[in-house]
Amino acid sequence: MSQINTVKQNITYPKLGDVVKNGFKVILDLNDVPDEPTENEYQEELAETNERPIGYNCNYTSAQLAIRLRLAKRFTKIIYKHALTHDKDIADCYVTHPPYMFYTEQKTIDENSPTPIRRLYGICVGSSGDFRAHAVSAMSMFNNAVIGGVPLKDMVSIDKWSETQMEYLNSGLIRYVGAFTDPLGFYEFLS
Repeated sequence: MSQINTVKQNITYPKLGDVVKNGFKVILDLNDVPDEPTENEYQEELAETNERPIGYNCNYTSAQLAIRLRLAKRFTKIIYKHALTHDKDIADCYVTHPPYMFYTEQKTIDENSPTPIRRLYGICVGSSGDFRAHAVSAMSMFNNAVIGGVPLKDMVSIDKWSETQMEYLNSGLIRYVGAFTDPLGFYEFLS
């Protein structure tokens, strides 16, 4: 396993279900996410990402999905720790709106209209002081980075895309489909 020089930090993570200062409920308990993989997990993750790189589009088996989610949650923990060195309120947004989740908008769910297919890859503060998601929307022929961010209150996490959304994603009209279908896909938008 690669050796990573880490400084042990005594961090108290918000717990699952807690409501943090930004007013949102915690949906990712980082207390349950180990800082480093076991040797076996490392070998599984290495084999999985060598076989299917980050952003790979396929129908993952439950075992492949479990490995990818474990890795995505650990990435999220690293992002949280980094954000914590700058602003705890922004860091807390990563446990209320984890980047490995899939997102749509509340207003489109309520109106029963086509729901946007979004991936969150960062957090920012809007001009009015509200927390916003750096997000990318899947659109025909191109993907749209939402300028100014999407208010977090409008970002609704879902476990998986609907059948209609998957048909759209796999229509051949969407660029970087895997970034929208792989739990690790948010990483594609970080560079």
